[in-house]
Amino acid sequence: MIRILVIDDIEQPEFINDMAREVSDGFGEEVDIVHMNPVATFKGGDHQNEISLFLEHLRDRASEFWDAAIIDIHLHEVNLPKEERLHLSLRIAEVFREVNHAAIAILYSGTLEEHVKKLLGGDTPAEPALKKIFRAEIAAFVPRRTIGLEVLSALDRPPSLLRVDRLLTKNASCLVGVEESEFKGKSFAELATAVRRQNGLGRRVSDLVTEFGVASLLDLNK
Repeated sequence: MIRILVIDDIEQPEFINDMAREVSDGFGEEVDIVHMNPVATFKGGDHQNEISLFLEHLRDRASEFWDAAIIDIHLHEVNLPKEERLHLSLRIAEVFREVNHAAIAILYSGTLEEHVKKLLGGDTPAEPALKKIFRAEIAAFVPRRTIGLEVLSALDRPPSLLRVDRLLTKNASCLVGVEESEFKGKSFAELATAVRRQNGLGRRVSDLVTEFGVASLLDLNK
């Protein structure tokens, strides 16, 4: 199953059904799309508290397996000034990436050129926002009308960490039973979570997958 997280302030984003169909047809797999709407918590009043609550909820969901997270960069319905909404979208992407380094992250409803111009021309310093873009490892800024095709294209060439996460998650119930293994007793689900977080254990698993993969290629040529 392919899992996609959508963060959009519209109650029922119009593109979701079409995107699910395009991705399902393209890969021959079921598609699970989860929509998170920040308007549910951003109702005015204490903005900082509402932002914190939403981001904590996002951290919980982001720690799950996702093939892709797509985030609306406009968030028109959120009760914040226009410039703050742009920075909020980047903060959402950054928070997602803090706990999930495997999934593909895409911002939509505009191109990179359009939004960089806004950042450079606004009253808020642009450098922090640009740093958020780099830290969140945004794969693309795309128009809303093409989001389905862009997600399909991105999933067709997944990054290496996502490939590792997928395979471990598909075999989540397996346990490492080899007595001599440094991962003895850990489930593949635990290893997948570690790969997603890229903590010490996750980096070790990723490194070993790469090393053994190259070693297997070498063995084929002996």
